Amino acid sequence: MLITKYKKFYPVEIITLVYMMLTTLYIVAFWGSVKEDAAVTLLIVRLAILGVMAGLYVWNQYDRRQGIITLRNILPLAFVIYFYPETYYLNHCIFSGSLDATVIRIDQQLFGCSLSTVFSEAVPFAWFNELMNLAYLSYFFTILFVILYLLFCNKDNAYRSAFILLCSFFAYYALFIVFPTEGPQFYEFDYDNVLPALGPMRKILLFFHAVGERSTGAVPSSHVGIMAIYMYLLWQSGRRLFWWLLPLSFLLVLSTVYIRAHYAIDVLLGFASAPVIYCFSCWCWKKLAAFSHTLKTES
Repeated sequence: MLITKYKKFYPVEIITLVYMMLTTLYIVAFWGSVKEDAAVTLLIVRLAILGVMAGLYVWNQYDRRQGIITLRNILPLAFVIYFYPETYYLNHCIFSGSLDATVIRIDQQLFGCSLSTVFSEAVPFAWFNELMNLAYLSYFFTILFVILYLLFCNKDNAYRSAFILLCSFFAYYALFIVFPTEGPQFYEFDYDNVLPALGPMRKILLFFHAVGERSTGAVPSSHVGIMAIYMYLLWQSGRRLFWWLLPLSFLLVLSTVYIRAHYAIDVLLGFASAPVIYCFSCWCWKKLAAFSHTLKTES
């Protein structure tokens, strides 16, 4: 009976519930190690997210319009905005300190210098500073645009793509929780002065960072990994938008190092991890899509 009820959820809802359940167990297990005594707050936020999902589920039982079904399949992707900074509170439960020193040592051995320092110092021009900040800012807006584009082309493919992206985010966040790294902007520099605020793009990025950025999630670069995954999804979906976004994606990769959000090794690991996490997310999709009554009744 309980399993039958779960089959009425969409795969994207199930993977969200699984992630929240696993991280809730993690919070309870390491209650005393959660930073800033935030454990209770984290659990309250989970209840709020569950409330939103439950509200949509109940609404959809009485209103079967396509717009509500689409909302149930897409909205959980927005929760990543919360779950990313949450990793900051959980990432010292296993390792008591940051692993940045080890990452820096590997970075130096591979490149002979700290590219996150050298790059911005070698190209200090105001216009390039703004371009890099704009490219970094484009990340979440591009994901939204990609999903809207796929919804316009094929809603079933859009649901699958939203699931793959969300599952990939969760996989990266699990890595951030287990392997704590801050990134050069926090570990090596004074964050507020890591780059001069020469123009509006830098100031906008600093505003968003003040709201949602934390000293977490440097290795591997989820910016690079998720970008590689959504570009591959676009490559599978007709490739027109792929070619339009390719220059912006290249600039996004450069920006992660230029603004000192990531070490150079983070970028390499972001690319290297993307195929593994993509395949894992596709496997989860196949299992959950086969499990869910909801998709079967709508196909």
